[in-house]
Amino acid sequence: MSRFTPLLLAALLICLLPGCKSIITEQYIGEPIAAQDAQELQGVWKMEKDVIHVKLIENGMLVAAGVEWKDDKFEVNEIRLLITEHGDARFLFAVNVDDDDEHADDDGDDEGEGKDDDADNDEQEWLICGMVIRSDNDVFVLAGPKFDRFKKALEAGDIKGELEENGNTLEIESDKAALDALFTEDNLHEFFDMSKPMVITRIGDL
Repeated sequence: MSRFTPLLLAALLICLLPGCKSIITEQYIGEPIAAQDAQELQGVWKMEKDVIHVKLIENGMLVAAGVEWKDDKFEVNEIRLLITEHGDARFLFAVNVDDDDEHADDDGDDEGEGKDDDADNDEQEWLICGMVIRSDNDVFVLAGPKFDRFKKALEAGDIKGELEENGNTLEIESDKAALDALFTEDNLHEFFDMSKPMVITRIGDL
């Protein structure tokens, strides 16, 4: 797969994980939220100095777009986002558009259908962006993953995977049942940093 390098993901990593460390998983946690819930996040949002346009494209999957000045021209960067729920907790995952081309040609006619197999958990590798602390019409707040805690779980054998040679990328290869079982209401604070949340504010509608 191509690595997660677009502007928007870089901004997420800078805000959530010092040193641009990243945690990638073959399985997302929980199940995708219903499309009608994801649709509430459509709009224009501000994250630090970046302005992000978010649009529901299909079956709970969102596309986020931002613009940067590069090589004497404006360049649009896009990523796909997926919000999942596991128990009472919700999580945000990202996947590069290049890795999601199979969805790019979908017409989005099923937006109101709810959960669907189009967000195929077996054909993607997902970047864990964080746990959703708050989500409403005006504010979206994320608690970033604690890289060292995930690394500890890997070393203890609680999850399967590997740490890349640079030490900045952890790849989780656990099956879905094992990954879901890792997270409980009592230990979420161990894996996600509630003390330094990232606040994304709505500044307009699409």
